[in-house]
Amino acid sequence: YFILTMATPNFTFGQVKSARVKIYKNDHNVRDMICSFVPHELANNGTAMFLCRLARNFGGDWVLTPIEDTDEYARDFGSLIPEIKSYTRDLVPDIQVDPSERVAILRKGGTIRVRDYCSRGAGTAGGEGGGGDGGPASGIPEWLTMGLAWDVTNGKFIDLDASVICLDENFQNLEIIFFRHLVSNDGSIRHSGDEREGDAVGDDEKIRLALSQVSPQVKYLGFVINSFSGHELDDVSQASCHLFDPATNEQIVKYTLSNAEEVNGYTALVLGCLYRADNDNNGDWNFRIIAEAAQGRTAHELVDELQRFLRTHPPQPPCVPPPEPEIVVNAMPDAVPLEQEEEIVVVPASQLSEPEIRL
Repeated sequence: YFILTMATPNFTFGQVKSARVKIYKNDHNVRDMICSFVPHELANNGTAMFLCRLARNFGGDWVLTPIEDTDEYARDFGSLIPEIKSYTRDLVPDIQVDPSERVAILRKGGTIRVRDYCSRGAGTAGGEGGGGDGGPASGIPEWLTMGLAWDVTNGKFIDLDASVICLDENFQNLEIIFFRHLVSNDGSIRHSGDEREGDAVGDDEKIRLALSQVSPQVKYLGFVINSFSGHELDDVSQASCHLFDPATNEQIVKYTLSNAEEVNGYTALVLGCLYRADNDNNGDWNFRIIAEAAQGRTAHELVDELQRFLRTHPPQPPCVPPPEPEIVVNAMPDAVPLEQEEEIVVVPASQLSEPEIRL
């Protein structure tokens, strides 16, 4: 599946003047072009589009099918996993489609509502019986885990630490969970402890969270990484975080710092923030990626940076996909074989005025 997404917040395809998709056999050579088409649905306010599908049919032939279906909420392919499966029903009739089986592959500034990406239903978060309608569960599992990871290059020893900064609605610091204070006062946040070398396989440090048990005074949970040894992060690559359900290992959010140069000369990184939804009595939490480099050897030195950022950069409304108990899509059209003697007319690229999307 070839999927086009609008990653820039507040922008939609409605702001794209025109586009053309071209499929080539090899490199960008007009003589090797197989086909081209204009995705007319770009004229709407969608943020993601299924451009086309390339798949083997039951006869073993590869078939290219334009789709041109848009989504008004997703800005990453992970959020479209249920739709991807739905478009495969003609090839795999028994495929199971779960509308909540999605993972948010976020970029800097991305924001989601956590429960929209949790496939386990209400009743697992707020203790026995869950929250139900209006309760504290909101479909969020009882425990979530924030895994933080990084790689250290050039064989250097850099002692990195992950921490959680708890702020109230006025951005005042209430508590910090870090390697010297591993469990929050209310027991809802539990730190795995200090990983000193950053060479472990998988997550370097993990922080467990029972969001339904977090003190009601806490509005923001900021996740930070800092170099306790004071080394700059120039030799750190692939800094990442992911939020997942430890009971099933189902991923909810993933983020990887794509441009390592952003942390050059800095000793810390404010990765992201969980925060309570405004004017909501249902126990909803949102998550946003901050990805701001900072200076500080300890989490305590990063409180001011987190406070400043939250005050000056209010979050955008989260992506809230509509409820879809069953995703129904039209059957994929049958392939139309091209007669061998039929002449193929190719328009030279120099004569096309529309900007192209090259796959």
